[in-house]
Amino acid sequence: MNLRSGHPTDRWTLLALTLFAALPVHAAPALGCLIEPYQVAEVGSQVIGVLDKVLVDRGSAIQKGQVLATLKADVEKAAAGIARSRAQAQADLQAAQASRDYNRQRLARANDLVARNFISPQAREQTQNETEVAEQRLAQAREQKRIWDYEYEMARAQLSLRKLLSPLSGVVIERYLSPGERVEDRPVLKVATMDPLRVEVFMPAASYRQVKPGMSATVYPDLPDAGQHSATVTLVDQFIDPASNTFRVRLELPNPNNELPAGLRCKVAIGDQPISNPISSGRDSMQSVPAPAAGTPPGPPAATRPPTFGTPPPSPRAPAPAAPPTGALPRQLAPAVGVDRSAMLPAAPPALDAAARFLQNARAVR
Repeated sequence: MNLRSGHPTDRWTLLALTLFAALPVHAAPALGCLIEPYQVAEVGSQVIGVLDKVLVDRGSAIQKGQVLATLKADVEKAAAGIARSRAQAQADLQAAQASRDYNRQRLARANDLVARNFISPQAREQTQNETEVAEQRLAQAREQKRIWDYEYEMARAQLSLRKLLSPLSGVVIERYLSPGERVEDRPVLKVATMDPLRVEVFMPAASYRQVKPGMSATVYPDLPDAGQHSATVTLVDQFIDPASNTFRVRLELPNPNNELPAGLRCKVAIGDQPISNPISSGRDSMQSVPAPAAGTPPGPPAATRPPTFGTPPPSPRAPAPAAPPTGALPRQLAPAVGVDRSAMLPAAPPALDAAARFLQNARAVR
């Protein structure tokens, strides 16, 4: 191409090349993701019974170990009362201790009398046997006291089974049963941990070596005024799904004061890679270019139309074929024959399409 010839087509071609070089480079598209609760649990009963009270409802904030519901426990309460009375009884133990102390004193006096020859050795042996029996009765009373203590603990444990406790801190997300219904193998409530949240991402297998646990990420929830949030990669799946050729990546997203709800769709950028328009599809990140009027040959946008050098080029006799989307011009201006660039290059923004159409028109005129 001879730029000194002054032909308008050559100058338009040079201006089109300049426009292509000045266009910004697209950032990588954001990956789709889903924000889920960090932990979900269905709370049920270990024993069969009738639901007495449900102390929380859907949306209630809960703490780990909090009583969520109770079953009717009249029989268990009565059994626990009896066991407590037995465990607190001290009469048998005190009587056995008194009998042992009395027999010890009798044995001491009998030994003294035998030494003075006031009683026979047989009488001392009888007193000694009665003292040993008293010792065994005291040991038996102590063992019985321990058994009653264990029975009381068992009765309390059985009574505690009639209470449904929260296994985690979070919120109630579902309520299945109401007071008066029979509880067997069905859960009563469903609870979830909301701080932190868990973000699930499916990435292509080509990115498997680029993601490591501990990497930082930026999450963009699909929620108005949600902004962006920092997360950390906690798990990279060791299995690649052969059907979709993807693998799963899990992130941990802090959620103080439960600012974000679970179940949101989102976009995520892992590492320091910038992304374009994370909430939308990412195709309209470039400025839109108005379509040319009917009957007007395709050319550059009005804001970037080059000035006229000499005589304007004549209109083409036939409409030029649409140029395939391209992100960069070839080194040679001659069109490549038999090459389908649309199958090799990603889709270009409207500004690039308009510049490509203008360049194709210039080639046809020349």
